[in-house]
Amino acid sequence: MDGGWKDYYQCRVIEDRTWLIRDLYGDYCYLLEGEESALLIDAGIGLPGFEEAIRQLTDKQVRVLLTHGHLDHIGGCGYWQEVLIHEKEISTFGMHQNAGYRQIIRGLTEEVGLKLKEEAVKSCINIKIPQKINFIKEKDVEQEIDLGGRRLIIIETPGHTEGSVCLWEPERETLYSGDTICENRVMLSFPESCSAKCYYTSLNKLAAIQDKIQKIYAGHNRIPISPAWIGHFMDCAAALAGNQNMGRMKETNSVFGKCQIFKVGIAELTCHI
Repeated sequence: MDGGWKDYYQCRVIEDRTWLIRDLYGDYCYLLEGEESALLIDAGIGLPGFEEAIRQLTDKQVRVLLTHGHLDHIGGCGYWQEVLIHEKEISTFGMHQNAGYRQIIRGLTEEVGLKLKEEAVKSCINIKIPQKINFIKEKDVEQEIDLGGRRLIIIETPGHTEGSVCLWEPERETLYSGDTICENRVMLSFPESCSAKCYYTSLNKLAAIQDKIQKIYAGHNRIPISPAWIGHFMDCAAALAGNQNMGRMKETNSVFGKCQIFKVGIAELTCHI
């Protein structure tokens, strides 16, 4: 690899003025362009060339919204002046941008079978820290982002992390779910994850607008996915919170530690051992 952005990212149009940016680790970012500005949803793990990859897609002013503070979603956020993240992610965001913690990426790189030059791995570990963060405050009312001709609504969805959020674009009947909903599996096994009961409550918010969602663009795995996944994960979360005999449990291990996988139907949730 020569270090150019095309060595590390794939960019493709998925909707009108909407791009998917996928890095080699399988992390998804989305660039949405309005008439006045653009919004970058999540910022990958930090491989080289991220800023260049985004800049070749739009010349509009770019704002960054992080669906949560995990290391594979915040890696490139420091290249932009305006970064939004939920106030409940302050601790997680702080830890996951720390170079000492981010050494875990070396194990992750091996786990996913990537062969990268040392400078690329170091780019993921020693990320550029944003100079200014604007925090999404916990509110009962809807919070909107206006890009000029495109309106997105921030929905607080604690579960995967305490301050996880989704972005709903009503006019396009589209949900950008981060790691709140991904095909097959959602992880509730991090120290900063919430309970299955809390996650169920978040999903119930999404279920209330499910008839106004045609497709979900998630942070990983296949996209787009059907809004039916909201119900699949609700069933799994309800069973995990109330009656584990309704599902199947198995143990697994990764660079993030040991956890259990609880499965109901086609949906899986990881949980603490």
